[in-house]
Amino acid sequence: MFSALILMLAAACGATATLTTASTSAPPSEGQPASLGEQLYVSQGCSACHGEMGQGSQIAPALPGHSEAQVRRQVRAPMGLMPVFPPDRVSNQELEEIAAYITTLSG
Repeated sequence: MFSALILMLAAACGATATLTTASTSAPPSEGQPASLGEQLYVSQGCSACHGEMGQGSQIAPALPGHSEAQVRRQVRAPMGLMPVFPPDRVSNQELEEIAAYITTLSG
């Protein structure tokens, strides 16, 4: 069971797409495109474990209420089962966009 969980985590976090458009901090209104932070949250695999809206899952905690500093620390030096995302996987700028997006989540 534990090895299956690790394999699922590794597969879910395998996305490496890079996006380079301007960011917005607030979540999009209906009909508006997603913010860069939200796009990166999905394309870098965060949503695979933490859920599409950061609501959490059986393998990863919910994200609302986490500060940008907490997100940056966890991504670069994770506690628990989360894989590390070094700067060659998620750039510092991408991490800033993702962290800013996560701070907009409520729940």
